[in-house]
Amino acid sequence: MWPPAHAAIGYLAYSFWSRHGGQTPSSGGVVLVVFGSLFPDLVDKPLAWWVGVLPAGRSLAHSLVFVLPVTAVVLVVAIKLQRLEYGVAFTLGYALHLPADVLGRFLVRGEVSAEFLLWPLLSLPGETGGSLTYELVPDGALPELFGSVWIAYAGVELLLVCWALVQYRFDGYPGLATVRAGARFGYS
Repeated sequence: MWPPAHAAIGYLAYSFWSRHGGQTPSSGGVVLVVFGSLFPDLVDKPLAWWVGVLPAGRSLAHSLVFVLPVTAVVLVVAIKLQRLEYGVAFTLGYALHLPADVLGRFLVRGEVSAEFLLWPLLSLPGETGGSLTYELVPDGALPELFGSVWIAYAGVELLLVCWALVQYRFDGYPGLATVRAGARFGYS
């Protein structure tokens, strides 16, 4: 799944959670849910593709062996700081990244491949270091990049992003004023 779709899924879940609790999403929560939704790729992709210390772009930070302790620590720290909302936001974004990757791979490649969820306990079949091409294009399918499956998949991701943007507008653009103020501060 592409980063905007991961962020959209995380934001939609966080917005639902906030509204279910009778509140609107907070600025800090929005930042943390987006960061959490991108965190596995921010860790694994560079360490696999550029540094070469991980076997694939879906390994360490995509593994429940890593996810569970990281999110537990985040939640404990959030509770101690009396900012449970922040811990939940990060955890929602992070936790939803994983099934989105499984679903994305199934929709594009027709594979149910979830071994990465238990790496290093399970090996990662067929993945050798990984690359952007490997992650996004099935073997030998580069000419079919804009085939009907890819267009449908991109359409689903675009719909998710649009839905999240509509929800973000409905939520009152939480965090946007903070970003604007920061941008003005940087340019003054």
